[in-house]
Amino acid sequence: AGSRGQVALGHITNYAQNMDGMVWDLPRLQQHLGDEAFSRLWTRICRNTALTFSASLRHIRTAHEKLKVPPGATFELLGLDFLVDSSLHPWLLEVNGTPSLTVDHEDPQVEELIYRQKMGMVQDMVSLLGVSDRFTPRYEAMKLAAASGKVPAAVASPSNNAAAAYTESTTDDSSCDEGAGAPAAARELDAEAEEDEVG
Repeated sequence: AGSRGQVALGHITNYAQNMDGMVWDLPRLQQHLGDEAFSRLWTRICRNTALTFSASLRHIRTAHEKLKVPPGATFELLGLDFLVDSSLHPWLLEVNGTPSLTVDHEDPQVEELIYRQKMGMVQDMVSLLGVSDRFTPRYEAMKLAAASGKVPAAVASPSNNAAAAYTESTTDDSSCDEGAGAPAAARELDAEAEEDEVG
């Protein structure tokens, strides 16, 4: 902050405080620093990121266990803020549990840049999680059930009682990834999908 308590925008990573500030993408930073310096900086950032996640992994696992959900059923998107000094040392300022995905800037060209960067990140995240095809077998099973008129009570009726009855009749304490409580058609489709992946 400044001497009178004013916000020093150049040192604030909070999006709400610095939404219309200067924004560079990594290629521009690389061009500014040069290939060798950029490579050195990026290696340090990746190393510090890995060390940060390694230090927090035990706590993340503990929090996951408290949720009592099947393995692979949750994920968390984190945002790391680094401040780089004149020696190209990246200092970790904070880890955000809810990094901003907002795309907004007074300069349309910069706004487009922000969009491309964040969209690329989201696409990478979806790809790593396998979200695009992970639930396809169950979606297909639901389509088959709907086409045959066998729609679950929770879908056919907005009644809370109906939804609760369907939930109780189709779930147990087993892993969701094992198809516990799912309709037979969904389990069969899951098995076929797994066979296709192995083949």
